[in-house]
Amino acid sequence: MNKLIKLDYGSGYQPKPGFKTADIVGRPDYYVRDCAVLDLPSQSCSFVRMKNVFHHVLEPEKLDQEMKRIVSPMGTLMVVEPAEENYESNKFWDRLWYRGIIPRPEIVWSEEYRDPEKYFLNFKLISKKKNNPYEIFIFAPRY
Repeated sequence: MNKLIKLDYGSGYQPKPGFKTADIVGRPDYYVRDCAVLDLPSQSCSFVRMKNVFHHVLEPEKLDQEMKRIVSPMGTLMVVEPAEENYESNKFWDRLWYRGIIPRPEIVWSEEYRDPEKYFLNFKLISKKKNNPYEIFIFAPRY
């Protein structure tokens, strides 16, 4: 088996040091299409970090399936998202940024807040904490 990696999914312009990157554009280590991380073997990630990504995915069920595929049985999934009370403000900044300052028509977002805990059904919630303006969810795979 190959060495497990740490993956920053949707890292875009700000990849976390020490992590491989996955995104839909730019020069990531792995490209993402329809939520799938292309050319990444199954169960190859010991840790997946997803910051400010979940609300940009219109089919969260596909994301849950892909995370199940790539996270190793003993791995961890970290989802960092705007807290519900900050979601409207976050949408405003997304619109300003992705439709005005740096036009990126391929970037979409959910019009309504979605609680990651209700969508990552292949994972069990280990912890959840607020770190304003975000919420941090730590999940472990259900195997």
